[in-house]
Amino acid sequence: MESKRNVAIINAVPYGSTGKIVRGISEIASSHGWKTFTCYSWTKSMRKSCSDSIMVGSFIGKVFHILLGRLTGFNGCFSWYDTWNLIRRLKKFQPDIVNLHILHNWNINLPMLFSYIKKNNISVVWTMHDCWAFTGKCPHFVMANCDKWKTGCYGCLQYREYPQAY
Repeated sequence: MESKRNVAIINAVPYGSTGKIVRGISEIASSHGWKTFTCYSWTKSMRKSCSDSIMVGSFIGKVFHILLGRLTGFNGCFSWYDTWNLIRRLKKFQPDIVNLHILHNWNINLPMLFSYIKKNNISVVWTMHDCWAFTGKCPHFVMANCDKWKTGCYGCLQYREYPQAY
């Protein structure tokens, strides 16, 4: 019995360099018999995405998520309903692999998503387009001239920069 081959690909946007990479991965996986489920944040540019893509959230949800992230500095901790809806769709799709790309500064609750992935023992491939995932904020530690990410981020001089926070 051949195992199912389902890959969910999650990226912030369907355009630009990361959007093109995600579309390429989706096309190659599909050409090898995999079913793909590509997810992007709400954007006016969804028409440029793959035919198998879904839009996560709404304009209002994205605005609130970005606003709350800027006010608190807790990027990726809001959008409970939008993330619940994404997880509901992922449960129907039943991915074998979740391929993560750019996740910051959009409408997804990362603790909820990671909890779902862990609870369901889903394999993860995280394509690092920048260093945000392990620095805690900086797109690249060289840009910030900082090595604090190696032991734990604290006293960040860049916290107002990217993603912006007050």
